[in-house]
Amino acid sequence: MKVRYLVLTMLMIVIALSMLGCGAAAAPEPTPTATPHPGEALTASRCGTCHPLGLVENSKFSAQGWQIVVERMVMAGAQLNKEQQAQVIDYLAVKYPKD
Repeated sequence: MKVRYLVLTMLMIVIALSMLGCGAAAAPEPTPTATPHPGEALTASRCGTCHPLGLVENSKFSAQGWQIVVERMVMAGAQLNKEQQAQVIDYLAVKYPKD
């Protein structure tokens, strides 16, 4: 009978400690999601209608070079107002800079 109480007591201690241990581990902090650059969606939607995005991704220009490219595309019919052009140019200069 004593062995039975001893085993039961030990079992209850193990269960209690395991329950405490489950809550003791700190939950991992959520990974912050980066806010996408506003020019990213514009580049995909406006440039991607005429060009495969691989063409853009394989090009490397300075900010001034990207400005020339974007201005040429607007003259060729790309639908971007001045604010959108600035966003696309900034995005491309950051994402695909001249080496």
